[in-house]
Amino acid sequence: MKRLLSAVLLSAAAAGTCIGAAPIVYGAPAAVTSSQVKIISQSMPINLEHVTGKITYPKFEGIKNSKVQNTLNTLFLAHAQTVKASAVKLNQEAQGSYSPEAKLSVETQYAVKRNKNGIVSAVFTDYSYTGGAHGMYDKVAYTVDANSGRIYQLKDLFKKGTNYTAVINAEIRAQLKTQKEYFWQTPFKGIPANQRYYLTNQGIVIYFGLYEYTPYVNGMPEFFIPYSKISKYLMAAVR
Repeated sequence: MKRLLSAVLLSAAAAGTCIGAAPIVYGAPAAVTSSQVKIISQSMPINLEHVTGKITYPKFEGIKNSKVQNTLNTLFLAHAQTVKASAVKLNQEAQGSYSPEAKLSVETQYAVKRNKNGIVSAVFTDYSYTGGAHGMYDKVAYTVDANSGRIYQLKDLFKKGTNYTAVINAEIRAQLKTQKEYFWQTPFKGIPANQRYYLTNQGIVIYFGLYEYTPYVNGMPEFFIPYSKISKYLMAAVR
């Protein structure tokens, strides 16, 4: 059942604060708030026979282009609905398998990591507890342009023709030479083309999944890369 719910949650990743384990972010400065897009929190309770929890997600307001605003709000709502559907499915699977006293849960929180120049980066943390020693969680980040409605993949942040994977790999490998907090079970092999990331007002954060390189106790490794270090490769709107 754990694998089932994890698969449903991970399927929501087109691309926070972790629930259950705190990530380590190397070189990240204190967060700076620069609110240019109005964002309000929405919530969706989960009160099922075997599964309880709460889903929170952002909603944009005041964007001049209503079509763009609706498109982006639909994106965030769809994520919340996917998580809610996974909770319903978990509750159905729990019928006959768990006592009525069983405490299963599904939670989603989000954090806005960047809100600058119309570019917003929001990170969802999806958590589920289906029994056992600990819960499982995953992070799904959406970086969007509130002016155009564009959803940015990592490659879209860089100037055309840039070997962005090489740029990011070099920065991560440099940090790996000095950091000692993570226990790496397998050597870093470089990021894929669709590497997961989010933006802050100061730089790019590359993050990896649970168990991808490290044990559960290390959470989801994250690496902060300041815009200033790679500015010559980046699109102007991102910097």
